[in-house]
Amino acid sequence: KTIHAGKRNRLEEVSDRSTGHRYAYKTFDNGDEYTAELTFFMVADHPYFVKPKCIVREGRRPGIVMELVTGSGNSINYAQESGVDGTDLARISAQ
Repeated sequence: KTIHAGKRNRLEEVSDRSTGHRYAYKTFDNGDEYTAELTFFMVADHPYFVKPKCIVREGRRPGIVMELVTGSGNSINYAQESGVDGTDLARISAQ
């Protein structure tokens, strides 16, 4: 199921066939954006950030399998539901 389809990346909801656990799968058209996001995931460690589960380099579009956050339309909504405001999210992201 497609969650978001942008010009340079796509976010889909996927399921593990053996466990049924649901994840988000983000694919990239641009290798530089993929590398930048991987770099961010490697250094970011905060309870309000989703965690990567698997790195995919098969085929033409590299991707990242990560935790699925349901019920949120965007990161600001997620931050508010998690008890942190948008200002805090921006500050945390800049660290």
